[in-house]
Amino acid sequence: MPVQGREEVRDTEVRGLVVRITCNGSKSWSVFRRVKGGPIIRTTIGSCDAISATVARLKAKEIIAGLALGTPPSRRPTVLDQIANKQARQLLTLQALTCAYADLLQTRGQESHKDARSIFRLHLFEPRAQLALKPAADVTTGEIVDVLRAVKERGFDRTANKLRSYLRAAYETAITSHVSHEVPAAFKAFGITLNPVASTKADDAANRAAKSPHTLAEMRTYWALIEKVTGKEGAMLRLHLLTGAQRIEQLVRLQKTFVAEDAITIFDKKGKGHVDRAHVVPLTARARREVQLLNDGGTFLLSATGDKPLEPTALRRFALGSGATSIPAFKLKRLRSGVETFLASRKVSKDIRGRLQSHGVSGVQDKSYDAYEYYDEKLAALQLLEAALVCRS
Repeated sequence: MPVQGREEVRDTEVRGLVVRITCNGSKSWSVFRRVKGGPIIRTTIGSCDAISATVARLKAKEIIAGLALGTPPSRRPTVLDQIANKQARQLLTLQALTCAYADLLQTRGQESHKDARSIFRLHLFEPRAQLALKPAADVTTGEIVDVLRAVKERGFDRTANKLRSYLRAAYETAITSHVSHEVPAAFKAFGITLNPVASTKADDAANRAAKSPHTLAEMRTYWALIEKVTGKEGAMLRLHLLTGAQRIEQLVRLQKTFVAEDAITIFDKKGKGHVDRAHVVPLTARARREVQLLNDGGTFLLSATGDKPLEPTALRRFALGSGATSIPAFKLKRLRSGVETFLASRKVSKDIRGRLQSHGVSGVQDKSYDAYEYYDEKLAALQLLEAALVCRS
């Protein structure tokens, strides 16, 4: 029976008990009965996800009996309320919290949601199933430390830090839901007021970036290899390097709407917050040729069909297929640091290198006042790179 934009389904066992279904699909138990000689009284019992039909029927009978005796529903928690709350807590587990956080990352367009899901599954859900199914609000700092220690002892130092970071962010998101409308209301249900991960210590040594850039000689070897790759695969690999080895996850999302004759605009989702930052990358003469090879219809520039962006792993697979395995310890991410190291050797300033590779800017002047795109400076840096790769200067 529709009621003001929602639907109510009567329970078949307890008269007066209904399931209320809102327009967004959420379901809750509710009791409605007319008090003798008075108005209809409606009382919400709780979410169908948190309260079973058995408990809801018992609670409904208690409310109906009270109304028959002239006693309105009590605001004081009863034994049945405590049972319902316990059921809800058993559903609001650490695993549920981490999955909700990964879903939020995905909704915000953060590619890191894939990494988070994988780490949670491999290092929490599977080896620590009992802890994963514990109510998130009851998890202690000591339990978190035990998980992190186990990951580190298996030799995954960096992964332990990443797991810590994702867990801390998940709890912080739940806490923030009480004061920020930007966080989905579902996080409030976890009832989290303290972050058990906040006081844990990160392994600083594992967080230190390993400086292992590909040398100019190695990048020249790689260029010679990908010059021979035909079709779209070759064009994608060459465009990636000629634009300064941009982050693959961002480059593959490049839509043709943001491709101009002399530049492309990709959107940087990396860093705190979830507001995309436009990042303009100039195109050299050779880079424009590669764009022309790829710009043949569809939505995405780096795509097999045009309608769906290329998977980042596919670009890495293309690179290895070019013969790059002949380069010692070859990795695409080492090209990124290799480009920056080369440009530093050619006296390109740290500021321009950072702007070219979208390392981010900080400070009031950069964030709020400086709207200059540094197009000419970034183009000059890329022309240096192209000349070194193509002309062997």
